[in-house]
Amino acid sequence: MWRSHAFGFALVVVLYIQPAAADTWDINIQLYSDRNCFERASDELNLLEGSCYANIYTNLSKAFDLKIVSFGAIPTMHMREFTDECFTMDERLNPQGETEPVIRTLTAARCERFLGVWYAKLGLKLRASTCVVDCSTTAVAVQTFYQASGCQGLPYMIFRYPLQGECMRWSNGTQSFSLNEVTGQITQTSHGLDNRCGSR
Repeated sequence: MWRSHAFGFALVVVLYIQPAAADTWDINIQLYSDRNCFERASDELNLLEGSCYANIYTNLSKAFDLKIVSFGAIPTMHMREFTDECFTMDERLNPQGETEPVIRTLTAARCERFLGVWYAKLGLKLRASTCVVDCSTTAVAVQTFYQASGCQGLPYMIFRYPLQGECMRWSNGTQSFSLNEVTGQITQTSHGLDNRCGSR
């Protein structure tokens, strides 16, 4: 199901994609409250690579994203933190007293410091029509902006959003998306000037 909405000179299309419509990897995270990863802190999270998530775990930055940098036997990911909706990277002092962007390399299956007081074990889950064991079931909405009416020409901005209610960062607050599996309707909930999607 898709819907188009006019916004100024651009036309936006929101398209619901079935969980197994594209062969891709999602990043699976198990959160823990201790540095040895013994005490589970929440249910598993499946995050989309490159999507801008609100940092609901600490006040040191407003958002973060994850990028897979190695698909080897032990995958690795880069975590970046941002001061806005994933355009301006957060910078902190290094041991030499110089400012540098906050980029950390996280290794799968290892207990890693995540955000704030939390630790995590990360891994990859396949989202594909051919996947039969331990698959990601994340449903994804794709929002595409076109310069011409009628969705003509090349897109100039494409955003992907998970539809399980995750808290995502946007320009002046946060937002979440959910899917009605009966009607196929996607609901976007915006939280202006709120860093945590209404939760405290």
